[in-house]
Amino acid sequence: MTPAPSATAWTTRGLLASLDPEQRAAAMLPDGPAQVIAPAGSGKTTTLIARLGVLLDRGVAADRIGVVTFNRDAAAELTARIASRLAPHVPGAAAIEVRTLHAMARQVLIDAGRPVRLVPDRLPLLRAARRRALTERPVVGDGDDPPPEPPDRWQARFSHLCVDEFQDVDAAQLRLVRILAAPEDNLFVVGDDDQP
Repeated sequence: MTPAPSATAWTTRGLLASLDPEQRAAAMLPDGPAQVIAPAGSGKTTTLIARLGVLLDRGVAADRIGVVTFNRDAAAELTARIASRLAPHVPGAAAIEVRTLHAMARQVLIDAGRPVRLVPDRLPLLRAARRRALTERPVVGDGDDPPPEPPDRWQARFSHLCVDEFQDVDAAQLRLVRILAAPEDNLFVVGDDDQP
């Protein structure tokens, strides 16, 4: 006699059934690094939510899954989708951690003992940096060292890391994502194909 499928499995089946074959294949990829690049409006975030359901169905604890995105609106949308599509059917799904990359980086720096200064209006800061970049030659070792490695607890925190809006990630954020995904490298990223 075959055991009855869990509530998670039923939810995952429903999520997967709503996807087209390419989206379904992406959501069901095995562990390891995966990059899903597709046009805007093609259902990448829906595929990411289905991926979260697949991970939960495979037995990954919700609090071991991290989801990061570029801005607060996208983070709020992801949180709402997890709450509406997964949480009602999967106990603990709300424990999936959703943050912006900036919030994640800030918390890593705070935990590493680095001072963090909040900048309420970044425009003057960006203008000053642009002026410096145009008038000064970069000097190797000018004190602009990369941030310290995150505390070990951050690398051990997530067994799976998913990134939405990957096309917006800059080099420093990419480095942070790779560090946080190590050593398992269970990294699943989705992004637009029409942006650099």
